[in-house]
Amino acid sequence: MFTTTPWHTQNFLRHPGRIERLLDLTTVTADDVVLDLGAGHGELTAPLARRCRRVVAVEKDPLLARGLSMRFAEQPGVQVRWADALAVRLPRGPYKVVANVPFDITARLVRRLTSAAYPPVDSYLVVQREAALRLTGPTLLGNQLKPWFAPTIIHAFKRTDFAPPPRVDVVFLRLRKRGPPLAHDRALYCMLLARCFGAPTMLQALRPLFGRTGSLRIARDTGFSAHAGAARLSFEQWLALYSNVTTRRLIWRAAGSTIMRPARWPPSRRQA
Repeated sequence: MFTTTPWHTQNFLRHPGRIERLLDLTTVTADDVVLDLGAGHGELTAPLARRCRRVVAVEKDPLLARGLSMRFAEQPGVQVRWADALAVRLPRGPYKVVANVPFDITARLVRRLTSAAYPPVDSYLVVQREAALRLTGPTLLGNQLKPWFAPTIIHAFKRTDFAPPPRVDVVFLRLRKRGPPLAHDRALYCMLLARCFGAPTMLQALRPLFGRTGSLRIARDTGFSAHAGAARLSFEQWLALYSNVTTRRLIWRAAGSTIMRPARWPPSRRQA
């Protein structure tokens, strides 16, 4: 037997029957390649191997990785990698992710998966409820993610589902890759959101770009209060605002200098 020390805040899933019901909530099929990030003792690896074509079990702890290699040595559909989930090479073809990693790397893992050149078509992450709410709610991080990925909480765990039991509430978060995306200029969309979340009100964020009258008109057309903070806008309103700004940008380009407009868009760092 190997003795191991959990990395950081790692909590291992228990109860095989509950794990099977948990995987019933996913879209994993017999044709899929699945990355099991933070594979631990193989709690998810074994049932995944019965459901999909190939499982890549990624584990950072060397003793756990060795145990996984021994456990699945006779299963050609399981490949074990001793590697960091934040650094392991991601597939170039279609794949899905199921992850139960230490909670303190959740944000970095989400950034890595969603910004990858070849992101997963579906990801299922065991995360703190607080972290999941930041992704699903009206936050800067959540709204920057949503045009490309749809975040949804699909299950709430009991703390006794884990060993050791966590001290926080834990959920199963799904990140579904959208196709096609709801915004095409990622840099412009994210810059717009960052600017608005960095100002006390939407009017203060937009006025240097469009003037007071133009900003009030945009707010009216998009359906939000110009005096509200950015967190008050729904995701649908952010998409409408992005569409409005994109349209104005195209008009400015077509019209040249014949239409009054800000000196530069996107704004320079000094203007921002």
